Amino acid sequence: MSDKQSGDLDAASASSVDEILPANLQNLLLVSTQYLEDAILITEAEPIDEPGPRIVWVNDALYRMTGYSPGEVIGQSPRMLQGPLTDRN
Repeated sequence: MSDKQSGDLDAASASSVDEILPANLQNLLLVSTQYLEDAILITEAEPIDEPGPRIVWVNDALYRMTGYSPGEVIGQSPRMLQGPLTDRN
Protein backbone atom coordinates (compact mmCIF):
# COMPACT_ATOMS: atom_id res chain seq x y z
CA MET A 1 0.00 0.00 0.00
CA SER A 2 1.37 3.39 -0.88
CA ASP A 3 1.90 6.09 1.74
CA LYS A 4 -0.94 8.07 0.18
CA GLN A 5 -3.36 5.15 0.52
CA SER A 6 -2.23 4.52 4.09
CA GLY A 7 -2.71 8.20 4.94
CA ASP A 8 -6.17 8.10 3.39
CA LEU A 9 -7.06 5.13 5.57
CA ASP A 10 -5.86 6.91 8.69
CA ALA A 11 -7.84 10.05 7.85
CA ALA A 12 -11.05 8.16 7.09
CA SER A 13 -10.79 6.02 10.21
CA ALA A 14 -9.95 8.98 12.41
CA SER A 15 -13.22 10.76 11.66
CA SER A 16 -15.23 8.22 13.67
CA VAL A 17 -12.52 7.71 16.28
CA ASP A 18 -12.57 11.48 16.97
CA GLU A 19 -16.05 11.01 18.41
CA ILE A 20 -15.01 8.43 21.01
CA LEU A 21 -11.30 8.73 21.87
CA PRO A 22 -9.16 11.59 23.14
CA ALA A 23 -6.31 12.65 20.82
CA ASN A 24 -3.54 10.88 22.77
CA LEU A 25 -5.38 7.54 22.55
CA GLN A 26 -6.18 8.07 18.86
CA ASN A 27 -2.47 8.44 18.13
CA LEU A 28 -1.63 5.35 20.20
CA LEU A 29 -4.26 3.33 18.33
CA LEU A 30 -2.97 4.40 14.91
CA VAL A 31 0.70 3.86 15.73
CA SER A 32 0.17 0.50 17.44
CA THR A 33 -1.89 -1.01 14.61
CA GLN A 34 -0.30 0.55 11.53
CA TYR A 35 1.94 -2.38 10.58
CA LEU A 36 -0.11 -5.34 11.76
CA GLU A 37 -1.04 -8.04 9.28
CA ASP A 38 -4.19 -8.86 11.26
CA ALA A 39 -7.37 -6.98 10.43
CA ILE A 40 -8.85 -5.01 13.32
CA LEU A 41 -12.19 -3.30 13.43
CA ILE A 42 -13.75 -1.52 16.38
CA THR A 43 -17.50 -1.30 16.76
CA GLU A 44 -20.00 0.24 19.09
CA ALA A 45 -21.13 -2.14 21.82
CA GLU A 46 -24.80 -1.90 20.92
CA PRO A 47 -27.27 -2.67 19.41
CA ILE A 48 -26.84 -6.44 19.23
CA ASP A 49 -30.11 -6.93 17.32
CA GLU A 50 -30.53 -5.86 13.68
CA PRO A 51 -29.03 -3.78 12.20
CA GLY A 52 -26.21 -4.50 14.67
CA PRO A 53 -23.42 -2.33 16.04
CA ARG A 54 -21.74 0.28 13.85
CA ILE A 55 -18.08 0.02 12.78
CA VAL A 56 -16.24 3.10 14.08
CA TRP A 57 -12.60 2.29 13.15
CA VAL A 58 -10.60 -0.12 10.97
CA ASN A 59 -6.88 -0.62 10.42
CA ASP A 60 -4.98 -0.84 7.13
CA ALA A 61 -4.90 -4.65 7.25
CA LEU A 62 -8.70 -4.83 6.90
CA TYR A 63 -8.39 -2.93 3.62
CA ARG A 64 -5.60 -5.25 2.43
CA MET A 65 -7.57 -8.38 3.37
CA THR A 66 -11.02 -7.40 2.12
CA GLY A 67 -10.52 -4.60 -0.39
CA TYR A 68 -13.07 -2.49 1.51
CA SER A 69 -11.87 1.03 2.20
CA PRO A 70 -12.63 2.60 5.59
CA GLY A 71 -15.16 4.85 3.90
CA GLU A 72 -17.07 1.78 2.76
CA VAL A 73 -17.18 0.04 6.16
CA ILE A 74 -17.21 2.79 8.80
CA GLY A 75 -20.80 3.31 9.85
CA GLN A 76 -21.84 -0.14 8.62
CA SER A 77 -22.54 -3.26 10.67
CA PRO A 78 -19.73 -5.84 10.74
CA ARG A 79 -22.39 -8.21 9.44
CA MET A 80 -21.56 -6.81 5.99
CA LEU A 81 -18.48 -9.06 6.11
CA GLN A 82 -20.58 -12.22 6.46
CA GLY A 83 -21.21 -14.23 3.36
CA PRO A 84 -23.22 -17.32 2.43
CA LEU A 85 -20.46 -19.62 3.75
CA THR A 86 -20.12 -17.85 7.13
CA ASP A 87 -20.48 -20.30 10.03
CA ARG A 88 -22.84 -18.54 12.44
CA ASN A 89 -22.65 -21.23 15.13
